[in-house]
Amino acid sequence: MKKIVLLITIQILCMHSFVVNAQRIFSTSYTMDDGLAANRVYSILQDSCGFMWFGTDDGLSRFDGIAFKNYYLSEYINATTSNSVKKIFIDRRGRMWIGLDTGIVIYDSKTDTFQPFHAKTETGEMIQTYVTDMIEDSDGEVWIATSGEGLYRFSPSDKVRLRVYRNIPGKINSISQNIIMTLQHDSKQNIWIGTYSEGLCCFDKQKTRSSLTKEQSP
Repeated sequence: MKKIVLLITIQILCMHSFVVNAQRIFSTSYTMDDGLAANRVYSILQDSCGFMWFGTDDGLSRFDGIAFKNYYLSEYINATTSNSVKKIFIDRRGRMWIGLDTGIVIYDSKTDTFQPFHAKTETGEMIQTYVTDMIEDSDGEVWIATSGEGLYRFSPSDKVRLRVYRNIPGKINSISQNIIMTLQHDSKQNIWIGTYSEGLCCFDKQKTRSSLTKEQSP
């Protein structure tokens, strides 16, 4: 009886294995030959209308499931504007933030127009560098990571709308490195900052004076 049960069990397992192996995963590859702006893609997102957007090395591509529509920013802003799109994200107002290797451009899908991001810090500094990541927190502030110029914080409702945080040698609560690779925010309004080679930093917005702390490995 035990042998019969064992035999039936083995047969069921074999049948299950056959069904799993019989499943096929289908994929389609898209390149410039299919209309994509460039073959090197840095960032991908889907908007509320279902369009897929691709930030490439030579333009921004929109895909409707059938064909690509390409946007070359140098044709919409000016001839010196970079077409190398490193990061894209859509904020709560539905605007697309386009991070380039030379700054930021904002796309308004309602008007199908592009505008350069011209916010300045208190000292008149603008973002004119390689943007690696961007996020929006629960307060509607946009955090912008760069490769070499630190972390920018855009506060649309503040008098000084743009602030910058950089590494200050000898200062414990400054950001640990100006080359930032990734950003995340959590439910406690902490902003997590992943640097290139100096670990992870945490920006605590809940404190009276916002502070940066480097997270140590256990």
